[in-house]
Amino acid sequence: MLTVDDLLMDVFRRVADLLGPVAWSVLEEPPGPQDEIGPRTRDDGGSPPASRAS
Repeated sequence: MLTVDDLLMDVFRRVADLLGPVAWSVLEEPPGPQDEIGPRTRDDGGSPPASRAS
């Protein structure tokens, strides 16, 4: 008997197989130039830089 749970698990495994290597490659990349600069600071006395949307 085939259930909805079986179908969802199959979809989850397929998505994980596709996205797993991409996620690992992103995690293993060396830091880029923006990361080497360090944290942003306020030097103009104004408001902090706007945060990036997730």
